[in-house]
Amino acid sequence: MTDSLVAFIHARLDEDMNLALDCIVEDGRWRAERTSLVLDTGAEIRVHLAIADHMARHDPARVIRRVEAHRAIVDAYTEATGPGTDTQGSFVSDRATGLSIAVKQMAAEHSDHPDYEAEWSVEPEPGS
Repeated sequence: MTDSLVAFIHARLDEDMNLALDCIVEDGRWRAERTSLVLDTGAEIRVHLAIADHMARHDPARVIRRVEAHRAIVDAYTEATGPGTDTQGSFVSDRATGLSIAVKQMAAEHSDHPDYEAEWSVEPEPGS
């Protein structure tokens, strides 16, 4: 399960990164001005106010930072659960468990993707 989960997340992160890189103009910063999304090139896209705010909040530079942060978490998960890792020690075991939950939550963001596997969903804690 670990390999396919990690591969799935890496593929989604690659898609996000490629899309963000394709959208970079000049330094990649976008801003909302009333009902327009304004790009650093001066280009202006007229949309509904809430859409402009949303688009500006998820400008390419921010998406790239999110992808890099998520990759670091996935790398930590891979390291904590990799071959030769002693998962019997409480710290290592707790770290692996916590990272597993985080990585599964990342995958859940894409639960509508055809390659998403239901077994990756995070089980609620007993009594929750």
